[in-house]
Amino acid sequence: MKWAGFGRNPANGLRAGLAAGRVAQAVGGCIQSGSMTITALLCCHESEPPSGYDSVIRQITQDWPQLLQQGEFRNIDVFTEGEADSLSFEYQEPATGFRALITCSIAREPFEQTEELLPQSPLWPAAEPFNHQHAMHVIVTIDDVTHLNTANAADGPTAGNTPRLAVLLSQMLVSIGALFRSAFAMMWFGADHLVPMDLFTTMAKQALPHPMTEVWVLLNGDSDGKTAIGYTQGMTEFNIPEVEVVHGAPDINAALSALQEATTVLLFAGGVNIPTSHTADGVAVETPEFRYGFEYCPTVFGDSQMVLRLTEISPV
Repeated sequence: MKWAGFGRNPANGLRAGLAAGRVAQAVGGCIQSGSMTITALLCCHESEPPSGYDSVIRQITQDWPQLLQQGEFRNIDVFTEGEADSLSFEYQEPATGFRALITCSIAREPFEQTEELLPQSPLWPAAEPFNHQHAMHVIVTIDDVTHLNTANAADGPTAGNTPRLAVLLSQMLVSIGALFRSAFAMMWFGADHLVPMDLFTTMAKQALPHPMTEVWVLLNGDSDGKTAIGYTQGMTEFNIPEVEVVHGAPDINAALSALQEATTVLLFAGGVNIPTSHTADGVAVETPEFRYGFEYCPTVFGDSQMVLRLTEISPV
């Protein structure tokens, strides 16, 4: 394996070139399928009244003014069903045709899985207690409805829109969370981990519209004392196989650093084509500075799951 630049900070020298669209891909056959719905939730200490559409849009305008410069929001429906208060509205960008449906639903009870998720939540401070008996949680879902536009009526959801949906969902979580004063935690479905609300808000305002890799994807690491392995949970939500890094030394931090860098590159690449079978060519993604090579192969953990295993980081 070639590990030029192994362990670098993925933010250094990476975002500018990728954001400019200068990404080259060398790929085999492709699979482009999967749900175009992504979901996250907020945990709140107290049971709070819902905010109306006008309040939500005012908060979005304050937090993300560029969204109103690029597109427009439209109220869809406000309804109450049992104890779940819901709000649905649409966001559309006329210039690009991008269109998304945003739904916010309140469940006035604790989210039951927090005790299971907390041990696998690396962004939750070890010394900070978690209120598992919180009074309510707020589920925020975004559906890609771009294909429902008249011009795209014959097409299905576009896999390449998934990172765009993740950016929009992150923005909505910040703004909706600001309207619930007792919101204290965020859980991203797919990655299945908990993040303190104040930390999530800070990370979102610093990173967006670039990928929030550590939030959208759970980065795991393990070592047997000889070899370190880094592996993801949540990449399939972006229609990309999970990613693995096998590092020939027992350095979990080095494996995780390379894993975060490779995962960020794949998220920037968007709708990257993935081989449909185990091929020698695998997948390559190039930035202006580096080439990232991946093998499409069975996971090192020995089950039937196919993954993208990082095999190369080398200068272009």
